[in-house]
Amino acid sequence: MKLMTFCCIVLNISFAAAETLALPQLPAPVHADTEVSTNFPFNTLRSDALEFGVSLNFMGTGSNCVQVAFGRDVDSDGDLAPEETALLLGWRSGTYFIEDSMRNVRIGEMADAVPGDARSFSIHVGLDSSFRPRSVAATNESGACFLALSDDVPDCLYGADWNLVKVTRRGVDAPGETVEVECRYRFFYINIR
Repeated sequence: MKLMTFCCIVLNISFAAAETLALPQLPAPVHADTEVSTNFPFNTLRSDALEFGVSLNFMGTGSNCVQVAFGRDVDSDGDLAPEETALLLGWRSGTYFIEDSMRNVRIGEMADAVPGDARSFSIHVGLDSSFRPRSVAATNESGACFLALSDDVPDCLYGADWNLVKVTRRGVDAPGETVEVECRYRFFYINIR
């Protein structure tokens, strides 16, 4: 009787690139208007993103504004000007908002009453093979929000040419904001059997 041996080798190799920016809190304001902002390079690894996400955590009082802007620094001065901004999202006067800055279209959702002022807002955008938004999911401290965006995903939610993110804070109350931005890129995968 012969002994038969069957050998199966499965080799999986995968490589996934991701760029994550955990942005530091902004310094205290030095002017009476209480506005503070700073810019960070963004989307610097590559331009073939599969997913894009933003998460904000902050103390959201009626006087606070925390916003994150994305766009292309056309004049290369390191400051994302209003005319260079494509997407703006965040919290203003008790409302979460997402704004298509190029078309001057803003949608907002009032925040639910929660004990204390601790707030969170995140948005996750899935991209198609042309790097255009194909799916979106947004949440805040109360659960899912901006549900209407899922039916007709706006193109303004991601731009492959964006290279700068600008965080701005206004208001008399210290929001203690944390902002994280992440892009996940296409991956290399080998499966040998």
